[in-house]
Parts: sequence; C-alpha cells; structure tokens
Amino acid sequence: TVGSEPVVLLISGGVDSSVVAALLLKALPAEQVYLIYEIVAADGTRVVRDTSVHLMLDETGKPIGFRGMVRDVTERTRNEDYEQARNQVLEHIARNAPLSDVLLDVLRALRIQIPNAAAAILLVNEGSLECAAAVGRANDYLSQYPRLPIGADGPVCGRVAHAGRRVIIPVLAEDTQGGEYTRAALDAGLVSAWGQPIQAADGTVPGVLVVYPAEAREPAEKELQWLQSATATAEIAVSNDRMTAELAYLSQHDDLTGLLNRRSFLSEGERVMTLARRHNWQPGLLFLDLDEFKQINDTRGHQAGDRLLATVATHLQSALRESDCMARLGGDEFAILTPDMDEAGARTLAERILAALATPMDVGGGEPIPVQASIGIKLAHPEDSLDVLLSDADQAMYQAKAAGGGWAIFEPGQGSPGSPGTYTGRR
Repeated sequence: TVGSEPVVLLISGGVDSSVVAALLLKALPAEQVYLIYEIVAADGTRVVRDTSVHLMLDETGKPIGFRGMVRDVTERTRNEDYEQARNQVLEHIARNAPLSDVLLDVLRALRIQIPNAAAAILLVNEGSLECAAAVGRANDYLSQYPRLPIGADGPVCGRVAHAGRRVIIPVLAEDTQGGEYTRAALDAGLVSAWGQPIQAADGTVPGVLVVYPAEAREPAEKELQWLQSATATAEIAVSNDRMTAELAYLSQHDDLTGLLNRRSFLSEGERVMTLARRHNWQPGLLFLDLDEFKQINDTRGHQAGDRLLATVATHLQSALRESDCMARLGGDEFAILTPDMDEAGARTLAERILAALATPMDVGGGEPIPVQASIGIKLAHPEDSLDVLLSDADQAMYQAKAAGGGWAIFEPGQGSPGSPGTYTGRR
C-alpha cells in the first residue's frame, strides 16, 4: 500500500522483490513503500513476501537509490488463513450446517497448508466407506466408487480404516496392495497418497482423510501435523452430526420400542392425511390396545412388561407395509395409519396383526406370555381430521374389548357397544 491506497502489480517473468520495489518507487511519488505481494509459480506454488522500501535522496532531494527489507511471510500468512478457515468450519458446526458442507470446508482449509493437493474425507457406513467430501482430482477418482471396501488390501482409505492408523504411500505407482483402486487413482492423475484415520473419543474410526499431494513424496513433519488437525476438526463435525441426529431421533421416537412417539405420529399423520386428500385416497386408522396388560405388569414385573411391549412392536412391524405409519401412543396403546385402505383391506390387516401377536412371547423370567389385543378401526371420510380418526378408532377399540377382543370397525352412528353399523371380528 501507499498511504491508504492498495496497489496491485501484475508482473510476468522472474522478477525479484528489489525490482518490484524499484518499479514502485519510480512510478509513485512516495519516500517509503510497504508491500505485501504473492509470487505464483507456473506449478501453482505461492510465496508471500513482506517488503519495506525507503527511498534514498541526496542533499538536493534527488533520488539516488533505496534501501529496504524483504521477509518471507508465506507460512505466517498460511497459518492466518488456515485459522480463519478453521474458525469458519467450527462456526458452521455450531450452526448445524450439513455435514457434507462442513467436511468440504475442512478440506479447503487443509489445502491452504498443502497447496495443490487433492483430498477426500470418507465415512464408514455399514462396513464400507462412502465419500462425504472431495476436492481436486480426488473427485474424479472417487466418483467411480459409490462404496469402497475396508480391508488390509484395496484402496488406501480402506486400509487406513482397517488398521486404524496412518498409511503413507509416497509413490502410488509402486503400491502393490491397491490393485484396481491404485490403477484408477493413477489414471485420475494422482501420484501419492497420505491416509489419516478420523479417531472418535471412544477409539472407533468413523471415517478417513486421504490427501493426494501434487508430487510423489513423503509428508513433512509439519504436514503430518496438519493432517492431524484436519482429522480432529472432521471428528468434531462427524460427532456433532451424529449427536444431532441421535437427539432428533430420540425426540421423535419412543425410547422403549423405537416406534414414533405421539407427537411425531401426529405430525407424520397430518402429512399422510394431506397426501391422501391430494390423491383422493381413503386413509385408515387402527387403534390397538393389549388385553390384560396391567395383569402382566403386576404378576411378572414392569421389566417383563417393557420387554413385552418392545417385542409386540417388533411383531407389529412385521405385519405392516412399508407405507404404513405406526406409533406407540403411550402405555400399551399403539396406532397404525395407512394412506389408502378399504374395509376389506382393514379387516385383512387387523387379522394379520392378531396373527402376528398370537404366538406367546418370551420376555424372560418365566413362561412365554400369550398376548391378546383389541383393535379399533376407522376408515376416513373426506371431512375427517386425524383427531377424528383417533377418537373414533379409540371408541371402536373399546367396543372390540367389550366384546372379548378382536377388532371392530367404527361406522357413523356408533355410540355404544352393539349399536348399529358396528362389525366385530373375533379370533
């Protein structure tokens, strides 16, 4: 800068700082110049220098030369840029930004310290690795593989996840364990690979960072420190994402059975009802209550009762279709909402549920427990709300229970057991 005004020079060729300073002093009427400039080589390597130049004058005030100081501030600048980028990553984590965006920011920050490198973060999912973020030529390489294996041989990332430790391949062309994955990496223009595990607090490896430097070489000690810093930041992001997802799951599901809780069922039910109206479907709601559950709790204990509820939920799920929505509303009450169902389908589903519960269930601490249930069914009319479906199905359930169990379908006009329009099926 000269005074408060920035000056930008575009100079081609191998011009050193003294020439730059001389050009500045010749072009600008100033006695002192402070200059921070960046030299970009043909291979993309960047060097940042800080220059202070003072104009030398003779006794008549005529310029006779200059004196100054040049410092290489590349590392300091990179550190400052990296810290700024890392703080931005942590801010995104705090705001619960999408994990893929956060991990991409981690890689971009790392490239400040290891310029021109390709890099990727892969996360473990069901026994293999999936690419969560990639920059540079790593994109071309990993886009060929939706999933990569974890093992002692194969891709570098898989070997890192398998061993739980760093794996360095200075020259990929000499890698004998990678097979087709090494050949694909070479075809993508990658020449070297440095793999670092993402270590969770419990010692597990939820993911892997792989850096592909522009030259075939070993990493310097400082670069290894950057790998560790990047994986530590990535671990914070991954752990935060999983914790957020777990909290969201717990807030939406019953902790005993894993089914939707009442609040989530009401929310999902409204979505299903809206969809049904749009497509002119007829939703159906089944309200299920276990018979004599209090007696089971009293005779076998609450732990056995809890295990029974969890087992019942599993049996119920086996009788449902993927499109059906089920929740534990509380106690021994369950609700099932189907997007589109006629009376025959409702009866068939009720019978299928009763059959799924027919086999005595082993909950430990004694003989298997026989389970009986009462089911109330309400098929929606166009004007019905979800609250109406729940209320009417609940009423039909009590009618089925009064009749000794089984199922009952609510019809308009139903008000008490045995009233007209009620059809009860018995086991």
